[in-house]
Amino acid sequence: MDTSSFVIVSKRQLRTADIGWKHTLLRAGMGWGFMPKELVEEDIARGRLRILTLENGPPDTLKMPVSLVH
Repeated sequence: MDTSSFVIVSKRQLRTADIGWKHTLLRAGMGWGFMPKELVEEDIARGRLRILTLENGPPDTLKMPVSLVH
């Protein structure tokens, strides 16, 4: 699968530039989203979050770019 063409199309989207805020929203049940596994492993283990398998979704090896500005 060409991961560069994987797009979620929805009229109802919530966007945030802060990964911590996104984590808070996901834990509050405000939808679903992609997160670094290291940040959500404990939530998954404790049942606060779960891994979703999306039909025709990206492969498990999908790498998400991160940009940092200092």
